Amino acid sequence: MTELRLGWLAVAILAGCQNPAAPPPGAPPPPPRASNAEQRPASAALRVDSFVAEMRRASDVNNFALTQDQAPPSGFIPFSRDAKQLPRDYDRVVGYVVNYGRGGFVQRGVEQPGCGGAIAPDGTLCPTVVLPGVQLSASQAARLQQLAGVAPTVPRTSSCASRAHHSFVFYDAAGVPVFEYLLDLYCGRDSIAEWNLGDATREGLSALCRDVGLGLCFLGDRQARNAAGDAFGKRYTEQLHGGAVRLLPVPLDISHEPSLSSLTPAERRRLCAWNIEHTLNWLEPGGEPRQNEAGARMRLKSFVECTQHFPHCPASVDKVLQCMTEAQRGAPVFAPFSRVCVEQADCLWGFDFTTDAPPVSPGD
Repeated sequence: MTELRLGWLAVAILAGCQNPAAPPPGAPPPPPRASNAEQRPASAALRVDSFVAEMRRASDVNNFALTQDQAPPSGFIPFSRDAKQLPRDYDRVVGYVVNYGRGGFVQRGVEQPGCGGAIAPDGTLCPTVVLPGVQLSASQAARLQQLAGVAPTVPRTSSCASRAHHSFVFYDAAGVPVFEYLLDLYCGRDSIAEWNLGDATREGLSALCRDVGLGLCFLGDRQARNAAGDAFGKRYTEQLHGGAVRLLPVPLDISHEPSLSSLTPAERRRLCAWNIEHTLNWLEPGGEPRQNEAGARMRLKSFVECTQHFPHCPASVDKVLQCMTEAQRGAPVFAPFSRVCVEQADCLWGFDFTTDAPPVSPGD
């Protein structure tokens, strides 16, 4: 089989080296070939498009670990991320994208205490870990060991406040996590070094990230990061009143027909995270309510509040989605609610609505 492949490849190469055949009489002239300078913008645009797709995937709640029912792994022993070197005794390494969402709002609203990376204090995956992870090959794991073992030479600075967006989890033969290595390409830091990573190490880890296929491996490149951020904002954010913005919703990967009261715990978790991710940035999960001059107030619940106090409502998800959109855009505080949404306010998940206005009697 190898000989057949090599033969086919050799034929293709030799065919490309032959003199081109003359076009048949009357055939239109071939289109002019683009110059290298003309090809470069198209290539750069394709790269940016791929980065934007990675950002969209990483911020899609349908890919979050919170959509899965998990049990703490048997035999898990909490480990310290303060170790100064990677473990040598492990069975496999899996890479994950972590801590990615709209301005950190998902993290403050969704994450449980102790979730600074992929592994929660009980050994399960943290809620906003992007699934699936990617298992490293033996050679990739060896490269990670080598790169993480290079002693940094640049003093750590305090001006960069990013969080790690990549995690490499080391598992034993039973599938129990035994260690986690966190990588912050944006700031050039990792979880085991006291100082910032050197340029060569940072570039090597970015290359390994690309080789593994984790996504978001461009975050260490300022130019690529800025271009991707601008393109993502134009494509996937909605500009609202007064300068507020929200992330345009992803389609919900659940059935829209069952009533809200009949949804499973995993479906409720998905809906609560989806609401936090796509509500305007003037409301912070679990924060203080916002109020308008008429006395209408709204508050965005935290993830835990939303899941614990999910509305019991006979309406289906599909029936209230339009009203969820109005609320995510700031109604009724920053914009008016439509009449049908006033009637369905008790079915909207993830919000508290209150008002100082007197109740309206049915006869008014």
